[in-house]
Order: sequence, then C-alpha cells, then structure tokens
Amino acid sequence: MLLPKGKVVYKDLGTAYVKMDHFIKKLRGEGFSGYLSLENPGFRGVLFFERGNITEAYTEPPKADPLLAIMEESSREGTINVYGLPPELIYILASAARGERGYEALP
Repeated sequence: MLLPKGKVVYKDLGTAYVKMDHFIKKLRGEGFSGYLSLENPGFRGVLFFERGNITEAYTEPPKADPLLAIMEESSREGTINVYGLPPELIYILASAARGERGYEALP
C-alpha cells in the first residue's frame, strides 16, 4: 500500500533501539495522528493512529492479526518511520487498508 509521507516525526529508527510497546504508548499519550511504518526484509507493517488511538493495522504480506505481527516483527532487525497526517486523512487511509467498500450495490 502506497501511503503519503506527511510530516516526518521519526525517520529510520533502528528496531534494535526501540521498545515498541513503550514507543506506541508515547505516541498514544501525545494524541498522535498519522502512521508508524515498520519495515524488515520481506515484511512491512503499518499502524494508523487517529488522535492517539490505533485505528487500524496493516501488514504486507497479510497476517491474521496484523497488530500482533507488527509487535513480533519489531524484535527483528529493521527500521521504523513515523509520519504525521491530519486525522481526516488517517480515517480514509485506515478505511482503505481495511478494504471497506463504499457502494456495494453498483453494477
């Protein structure tokens, strides 16, 4: 999934230096709106935040529990980037990640 970059909040943080649960808690406490992207070889995970709440998690390749997969992958070598975006845009991006269809009855 291609995502707009928005305002760079954190760039190229090594997963070896980040405790993901504490990092997420920090973003939630700040009322952060945007997304966190974690990339490892063969894996990409995205957490969408809207006003401090995680609204959606997305992984490539798809996983049954994306949030759990992101937490597990954060212990492997990789990078984390965090981008700030308006809450309204996060709502749209999270909806796209879920694959929600707006109009079911169209021919």
